[in-house]
Amino acid sequence: MTVDKDDVGMNFVVDFSGKANDNYTSNLSALGSFTYTGLSNNGLTYNFNYTLTNDSNYDSRIRAFGFDTGPSNPASVVGNSGFTYEYQNVGFIESVGTMDVCLAAGSGCTQHASGGINDGASMNGSFSLTFANVMESVDFDHFALKFISVNPTVNGQDWGAGLGRITSITPGAGSDPITAPEPETWMMMLLGFGLVGSAMRRRGSIALYPQVA
Repeated sequence: MTVDKDDVGMNFVVDFSGKANDNYTSNLSALGSFTYTGLSNNGLTYNFNYTLTNDSNYDSRIRAFGFDTGPSNPASVVGNSGFTYEYQNVGFIESVGTMDVCLAAGSGCTQHASGGINDGASMNGSFSLTFANVMESVDFDHFALKFISVNPTVNGQDWGAGLGRITSITPGAGSDPITAPEPETWMMMLLGFGLVGSAMRRRGSIALYPQVA
């Protein structure tokens, strides 16, 4: 998913499916809503607001979340509110692999520590991604988060991951608008359809006569 530098107000929703001990579970889940709020720092910094909701069936706490960026990784990450501990190039749990960016509620991205979002609760926050050069756009994928304090345990673990997929995208101010054709264009289209229909009718009405030897 690509966020263009001019697409202020663009929103995307990420649905996180739970996974524990390499098996998926419906008892851990979360929903994230991310909104691009614009550039700062002479165009080097992309700023975002987010709301993250823990809608798990089991007692649990979201301790951290993260994602990959491209085509370049940010030079620095700042959690302005919400999850305010920032990490980069972090090896994550449940075979997620290395994430370019991770934001945590406390020290350590994958640690079992205090802070986070309990089941049935939401957190509003914001973060900034600063790049070494001005970026025309930034790609996002590979969303993931960590659950801890899971009770009862899932697949023998009291922790797990949430693997994210983007379920909806709302364009922002910089998106190309979808415009209706001008009246003149409509007339040309209708005239073209009429000519095609007339030609087809004439072709269907031509009688075939046997040739005289």
